[in-house]
Amino acid sequence: ISGERIWMEWRKILSGNFGLELTLKMLELGLGPHIGLPDDPNFQKFKHICQERSNLNPITMLCALLRNETEMKDLHNRLKLSGFERDLGLFVIKNRGEKCHKNPVRPYQDLVIDSKSNVSDTRAWVEETLKYEGKIEILEIFQNWPTPKFPVTGHDLTSLGCPKGRLMSVFMYKLKDIWKDS
Repeated sequence: ISGERIWMEWRKILSGNFGLELTLKMLELGLGPHIGLPDDPNFQKFKHICQERSNLNPITMLCALLRNETEMKDLHNRLKLSGFERDLGLFVIKNRGEKCHKNPVRPYQDLVIDSKSNVSDTRAWVEETLKYEGKIEILEIFQNWPTPKFPVTGHDLTSLGCPKGRLMSVFMYKLKDIWKDS
C-alpha cells in the first residue's frame, strides 16, 4: 500500500474520537515498522499526549511516538508527508521540552524571529509545539503577539557605507540580535 494512502487514512483515524485506541491497536498488531514507525515507539508519551491534549494536528500527535528527528524523517520517507507536515514534525521534535527564560513566551517568539522559513508556517509550528507541551497560557500570549518586522535592510546598510558581502551579513546579524534583545 502506498505511503500516501496509509497517511490519508491514518490522518482520519487520528482526527477521530478513537485515534489513540486505533493507533495503539495498529501498533499492537505489529504494523508500526510497516507504516514508518520505529521498532520501539514511545507508547507512554503518545498515550499521555492523546489523553491530555486536544485539537492537535495528527502529525503533532505522532511526534509523541518518535524520539528524534531521524525517526521523523523515516516516517516521512514511508508516508510521503507534505512539506508542511514534515517540517512541523521536525520542528516539534526539535523544540519540545522545557525552555528556560524569565519571560516564558520569549523563547517561542525568538523561534519566529530567527526562522528562515515562512513566518506564518513558523507561527503555526510554534503553536502546535505549545499545544503539545500543554502550555496553554503561553499559547494565548503567543497568539496575541504581533510578529515584529526587522526594520533594517541591506539597502539601509549600503546607504550608510557598509560594504556588500560577508561583512554586511555579520553587521546584519549583530544588529538583529541587538534589536531582538530590545
